[in-house]
Formats: sequence, structure tokens, C-alpha cells
Amino acid sequence: MTPLAKKLIDRTRVTGKGYVGQITTDYDTLVEKFGKPGPGDGYKVDVEWQLEVAGDTIVTIYDWKRGISYLGAEEGISPRKNKLWNIGGDRWAAKFVRAVVEEPTVRKVKIRLLKVELGELDEWN
Repeated sequence: MTPLAKKLIDRTRVTGKGYVGQITTDYDTLVEKFGKPGPGDGYKVDVEWQLEVAGDTIVTIYDWKRGISYLGAEEGISPRKNKLWNIGGDRWAAKFVRAVVEEPTVRKVKIRLLKVELGELDEWN
């Protein structure tokens, strides 16, 4: 079966992809649907999912300026307590994320990690 999305490890593919929407959901739901996130930039983003959907569409889910990295320990929200997530990427990225998160029959998106340096396709989660 062809996976719906795969995790990106080439961060340059995400550069220049901007905000396209938001979703209100919890961290555990995102992990259930997309697997564990990668680290953010250590400044404005604490965690981020970077996905490629349908071969070439980029989707990112991230906690923009809400986390401890940006606001500090007193005001910042840990990813596990965050309920509002930004969606970035290509124009239909927000529709894709909402459809996966809000559809109860979608238990988990099949995500694969492309190991570019080895040219292999391995399970990510």
C-alpha cells in the first residue's frame, strides 16, 4: 500500500512554505495520527511535523510562538499541553490535516521515513 505521507528529513524542502491555517487539537491526537514530531528550530517552534503528501505536497504542523523556547518556562506552553497548532505548506495542507485529525475512521496515517543517504524506505513509527 502506498503511504499517505512520509516524514521529511530534507529541511530545505520546507523552507519557504508558509502558514495556511490552524487546527485545534491536542498533541496526543497529532502523535496518534502522524507519529512523533521532530524538533523545532529552538526559537519560535518547539516541535514540528514535516510531511510530504501525495509525492510532492509539503505539510507542516507546528507550535508557532506558543512554546517554552519562545515565551520561556513561565508563559510558554509545552507541546503536550498545546491545543492550537499552525499548519503550513502547500495550499491544501490545512484541508489534509483537518481531514485526517477530524475523521474518526483514520486511526493513523502510514508515514515512512525516506533515508536519503542510504536510498532506503524504512518505517518511521
